[in-house]
Amino acid sequence: MTALPSTPTARWFSGAVFAAATVALQVGTGGLATSEYYRAKGDKGYAFARYDSPEKQNVTERTPTEDIARVREVLKLTVTELATVVGVSRQAVYDWLSGKPVAADNADKLSSLGRAADAVAAEVPNPVFALRRKLAGGKTFIEFVKDGGDAEHAALTLVSMLRRESEQRDRLQARLAARKDRKVGSAVMGVPMHNEES
Repeated sequence: MTALPSTPTARWFSGAVFAAATVALQVGTGGLATSEYYRAKGDKGYAFARYDSPEKQNVTERTPTEDIARVREVLKLTVTELATVVGVSRQAVYDWLSGKPVAADNADKLSSLGRAADAVAAEVPNPVFALRRKLAGGKTFIEFVKDGGDAEHAALTLVSMLRRESEQRDRLQARLAARKDRKVGSAVMGVPMHNEES
């Protein structure tokens, strides 16, 4: 078997072929194979497997007023915070609550916030404190959504982060459970312990 030449040109060419193949495999999704992509795709194109989202099953669309109620109930947002997140005035939120029509883009934001509230309610026992936590980009849930991010994605990221931290706490607690509980008096605080076997 003949070995391939190991010249810089040959290495560059093989790297370019690999990069082109990688890009070619992502054509059509833009690299984002999200649940929204699969919902929008539906049965179009070549389906390798059927995608039935749990969201499609047994979920009825809520009205914007119901979304606002759900968001305020679960996420405990004030009208001012909700207006800031959606990018409207407080009066607009009050108008929506009284039954006035909601623009389509605002209805989409409220729907996304409603789905986020559902995700948080299913997993997070105290969402008020959880929403103050910083996400991966250094922003809180509210800051992320206010800047145009998808509320449902932010909520799922937050839930995943909190779940991972809870699992880490449980593992640490299990590791430390076998240690002896040594009572340390105030007279020996700061004095190095000579027997640190456990």
